[in-house]
Amino acid sequence: MDREKQAFYELQAVAIDEGFPPRQSEVIVQITLTDENDNEPQIVEPDHDLTVREQLPPGTEVARVVGSDPDEGKNAHITYSVINGMQTNIYY
Repeated sequence: MDREKQAFYELQAVAIDEGFPPRQSEVIVQITLTDENDNEPQIVEPDHDLTVREQLPPGTEVARVVGSDPDEGKNAHITYSVINGMQTNIYY
């Protein structure tokens, strides 16, 4: 079962005894699947090539990275980090 395909199931359970006359009882069982962290987050545009001018004030937005994760709850929380922010290209 995969929560991303179907999160809820509803089953009907029937109990019948062997008496005469036979008696029965029915109950509806609702099953909710809990989410597993089974999907990787995806970045909408994975490559960014930026040119940023000097002396921009702190807090200036220079790029927006958008990601998504099809899991739910805490498993869908995405944290972004800059791993290599010091790459420099010098052109003469």
